[in-house]
Formats: sequence, C-alpha cells, structure tokens
Amino acid sequence: MITIDQRATASRTLVGGRYRLDSRLGSGASGTVWLAQDEELGRTVAVKEIPRELAPYPGAGRLEARAAARIDHRAVVAVYDFVAQDSDGVDWIVMEALSGRTLASVLYQYGPVSGDEARYLAEHLLDALGAVHGAGLIHGDVKPGNVQLCDDGRVVLLDFGLATVPRRTAGATDGPVAGSLPYIAPEILRSGVYSPQSDLYALGMTLYVALTGEAPDIDLTADQYRVPEIPPHAAAFAGVLRGLLDPDPDTRFDADALDRALRRLPR
Repeated sequence: MITIDQRATASRTLVGGRYRLDSRLGSGASGTVWLAQDEELGRTVAVKEIPRELAPYPGAGRLEARAAARIDHRAVVAVYDFVAQDSDGVDWIVMEALSGRTLASVLYQYGPVSGDEARYLAEHLLDALGAVHGAGLIHGDVKPGNVQLCDDGRVVLLDFGLATVPRRTAGATDGPVAGSLPYIAPEILRSGVYSPQSDLYALGMTLYVALTGEAPDIDLTADQYRVPEIPPHAAAFAGVLRGLLDPDPDTRFDADALDRALRRLPR
C-alpha cells in the first residue's frame, strides 16, 4: 500500500489518473479521507481511501458510493466519482470537499450545544434523512462523527458506509451488528430490523449527546429499556427526545411527528 510519506511527495500520486492527494483530513474505522485536487476539472475534492482490509465485504466501497450518489440534497454529502480497487487493493470514493468540522469535534472542544443550535441541527438532519429515506435507503450510522457543520451554515450528513435498504436480519443475538453504540436502535439489536425509524432513533441519540455533551449509560438490550433521563437544561427538548428515543419503533416519532414537535419548540 502507498504510504503517507509517499503521498506527501506532491506529484507522485494520482488516483484514477486525475485526483492528486494533498493532505489527510481524517481517519476512521472505514478508511482515510484526503483533500485532493481534480486535475481534469480544476476543483478541490475530498477522496475517501478504503483499503481492502477495512472493507466489511468485497465491493463495499462501490456500494457506499452508489448509495450516496442516489441522493441529491444539500444536507447530504455529494459523491462525484468512484475509482475501483487499484493494484494495492484500495477503493476510492470522490466527494465534495466540505469546510468546517464534525459535530463530534465541536462537542469535544466546546461542550453541549444550546437549544437553538439543537433545533437547527434537528431541522437540517431531518431534511437529510428525508432525502435518504426518499431514495429508499437507511443511513445506518447517524452520529455526531458523521455530521459536518460547514462554515456556510450547512449541516451535512456524511458516510454511507453502512447504508442499506429497509430489511430484517438476525439481530445481535446471532453475531455483531453494524453501527455505533449507543446510536443503534433497540429493535436492531433485538430483532435486526432496519427502517427509517431506526435512523430517527439515531438522530434522537445524536441530539441527546449534543445537548448533554455525553452519551447515556443505558443497556439497549434490557427487557425494561428506558429513555435516558433528560437533564434540566434540555427540558424544552424533553418531548422531542422522548419521542425519538421511544424503544418501540411503532410509537416512536416518525418524520412528520418530529417536524411538528420541532415547530412547537420555543424560539
């Protein structure tokens, strides 16, 4: 595999014969994201590097790119191109380059957000999920690390590496479940059910963490699962959080219910 030192040697690496890697933006469990230049169109892009050993299954990179490319919405990261495995066994996804920082990094540095900021996040992420679900997909990994707060005010949903269609699997009782605790909905752990409602649960947990600055200590597999305690300073959001974190997907807020609840919040 090409090393970071090799990539740092400016003109050496052209992905797909056109994308020149400049600097590393960040790394995670699914790969590394680079700032790059599209030599053909003369624009700055972001390029996600997915080594073979980090892909959950063969062809995962291509499926991730195709999933994101089905969605055209300003609150969802745009995918421009996909470069299949090169001689080093690496897939590359070419995306729009976004300014700003992830919600996770902002929370780490500055702590919890205000009620107005939480409402702003919720409204934009609800729009993003509406576009995802309208395309027949489940995002599958809504969390602060996959939410970009852009310098232009956009809130953008990132990373479609776990995107899927609505489906039912065996659940956690028969093996590991894809996703990030505590953002995985109880019905996924218990019954393997992936639906728009499971994304809305993850949105609720993202808002909870944004408002409190920390993830709750809960057992999602417990028979008597309870909605985590809402701290006093987030009391205005209590109805929204309880509605989204309802352990029963049938009574949990759907998109319309969340929209109505957000409109009722004091401004």
